Amino acid sequence: MNILSKHAELLCDDEIHRYNNHGIMMDKALIVLGLATNNESFFLKGYERVKSIFWVTYSDNGVHLENSPEYHQMVFGLYEGLEEYLQRNNRSLGVEVTNMFPLIRKYYSLVLKPDNKFPPIGDSFHVNNSNKIENIWENFSEPAAGISIIKNKESLLYLAFICGFSTITHKHSDDLSFILNYKYKDFFVDPGKFNYSTSKFRNIS
Repeated sequence: MNILSKHAELLCDDEIHRYNNHGIMMDKALIVLGLATNNESFFLKGYERVKSIFWVTYSDNGVHLENSPEYHQMVFGLYEGLEEYLQRNNRSLGVEVTNMFPLIRKYYSLVLKPDNKFPPIGDSFHVNNSNKIENIWENFSEPAAGISIIKNKESLLYLAFICGFSTITHKHSDDLSFILNYKYKDFFVDPGKFNYSTSKFRNIS
């Protein structure tokens, strides 16, 4: 118990806490420790911080602001899992947070390309829609996330513009870049995680 208490005290330290997915993981650990040891102060510290992270990392339209569809999915998974855990313990993140969940899920369908793949924007791979998420053929724009998408089902056109941001996390020097997919074929793509690679093509002097 002494070791757990020392661990929790370290997790409470705001100096080493970050308002991103790493901070969410720290706060989830605090919440679990608080409930498991009946320490309300540990629980409340993690609970209040993790809710604060939610409001600074998601836009009003439910788009994760770290410039990456893959992080959008990963971080939402953390919050979904946390809400399930809290409900099993007669707690909740609150309706203000959970009412945003449908908007967050909808973004998967909005950003999905006609070829049933997610675009490799930011720190994301060019991955298949393995969960068979429905493609919603709607135009969409989120200035806070710096992305606008034009989709047309009849012509099978997908055009996305990446410009602007709310955080530099996973943001590359790619403002005014765009993605064009026409009749299931990519013509212009974002390099995604290639920007982090050590490829010789990125190190030409």
